[in-house]
Amino acid sequence: MTSVNVTELRQRLPEYLKQVQRGEEVVITLHGKTIARIVSDRQENAAKRH
Repeated sequence: MTSVNVTELRQRLPEYLKQVQRGEEVVITLHGKTIARIVSDRQENAAKRH
């Protein structure tokens, strides 16, 4: 799991999205507090296909 603040996320969004595509979770923080998580929906998509 990677933790990143909003400012850094804005500056490097493509890099963090690549991490999510690889199955990693990215936690977004604001003033040191978690405000959101970005996770891959690969499992959800796989479940829909079956």
